[in-house]
Amino acid sequence: INRGNAHSDLGDKQGAIDDYNQALRINPNHADAYSNRASARYNLGDKQGAIDDYNQALRINPNHADAYINRGNAHSDLGDKQGAIDDYNQALRINPNHANAYSNRGLARYNLGDNQEAIDDYNQALKINPNHANAYSNRGAARYKLGDNQGAIDDYNQALKINRNDANAYINRGSARHNLGDKQGAIDDYNLALKINPNDANAYSNRGNAHSDLGDNQGAIDDYNLALRINPNHANAYSNRGLARYKLGDNQGAIDDYNQALKIDPNHAHAVYSMGLARSALDKQGVIDDCNQALHIDPNSTQASIKRPIIPYKKIALSLIAGASLISLAASVIIFTNNLNSPKIPIFKNYVNPCSASFKFKDDSNGVDDCNKAVKINSNVEKDYVKRCSAHFKLKDYSKAVNDCSEAVKINPNNDEAYFLRCSAYFKLKDYSDAVDDCNKAVKINPNNDKAYFLRGANHIMNGNQSQGMEDLRKAASLGNEEAKEILKDIQQQPDKSPT
Repeated sequence: INRGNAHSDLGDKQGAIDDYNQALRINPNHADAYSNRASARYNLGDKQGAIDDYNQALRINPNHADAYINRGNAHSDLGDKQGAIDDYNQALRINPNHANAYSNRGLARYNLGDNQEAIDDYNQALKINPNHANAYSNRGAARYKLGDNQGAIDDYNQALKINRNDANAYINRGSARHNLGDKQGAIDDYNLALKINPNDANAYSNRGNAHSDLGDNQGAIDDYNLALRINPNHANAYSNRGLARYKLGDNQGAIDDYNQALKIDPNHAHAVYSMGLARSALDKQGVIDDCNQALHIDPNSTQASIKRPIIPYKKIALSLIAGASLISLAASVIIFTNNLNSPKIPIFKNYVNPCSASFKFKDDSNGVDDCNKAVKINSNVEKDYVKRCSAHFKLKDYSKAVNDCSEAVKINPNNDEAYFLRCSAYFKLKDYSDAVDDCNKAVKINPNNDKAYFLRGANHIMNGNQSQGMEDLRKAASLGNEEAKEILKDIQQQPDKSPT
């Protein structure tokens, strides 16, 4: 047994197994010989063989806590997370102060989606061992999953204080920084991870995402290329490279990448959604087909693009001066979300809402239908109400637009955009008083909302309050609203004409 341990420490796992076999021929009831042989088999990838040996060790010694923990690890690696939890529970009944049992049970719970229970286990592990780097790192992953990016960063910081060479902790901290908007900080972390492990495909892929978000799409493509050299089956790298190519106008190259992603993972919803965007430049009907296929793959995907409505303010103001009507809203910006896939290897996935295509092609009726589905799936997502409000506005259904923005502000009373949009709808309904009230709320929440000042000025003017209207236009101009500046300039050049 001792020689087997020495072989194992030197990395000679097969030599260790040979020695444990000899020990068991001499003493078939030696629990440690079974347990140690199981560890060697586990390290050689023979997980089922390891489980068989742990079973023998536990038959001989039912109070062997480490055998339960290690058997749990093997069960977990084979996908039996609940079986793993059962083993960790047994270990903790024998030894309630076993930090690794808590930490490993937390990981199994995390993999089953029980993030809060996982955090509770990591907390217990850290009470027992405050220097348990993996417990900090894995708790950070669970916090990340729950949307607590700053809490995740704090945990990764602690893990890195204990182990400065934990490449995964740098990658995961980079993911959290990315989500908080610190794209350069994320890149710095991915760089540190790559110094430790230059062959980490996920680090390159995630760094590519950060470069893309900073507008460096060619730099992003270079990183995705590196990721794919290391792992030619990295579906997300293909999909994200496709997105970067799409942004650079290479629609066919984007489509080729999305096809590669789908060869690897036929259920890669993002690749299908995004291929629709690329195909749109070549085949507008193709985008509808792709979105239908994506919905078949993932009918519950409500996160992704926020189509922020933009009102052409100069036309609004000029139409006010000419006595014309308000111009309708237009959708614009796509914001992609990043998801952590595991406690050790974060994988970014970019999702596009299926109604993105409807907005892109000004298909407002389908946009409303798709947002109806999103709201039905989750009625607490204010952004879906805001998007549907925009679609209703463009369809000139201003009462429904008001209702949707009202739902949005019930969920989030500090959504200045929802107030601004409802103000726009009230304006079209000629309810100038309520419109002014909503613009007041918008600028109270965000004093730098030049759009709200601009539209409030328009409402004041239509309500007969010329002086207040002009004051709001000047305020909008002072906040950088170029349209307000131009209109004020036009008015100054026509001193004898009323601004109405």
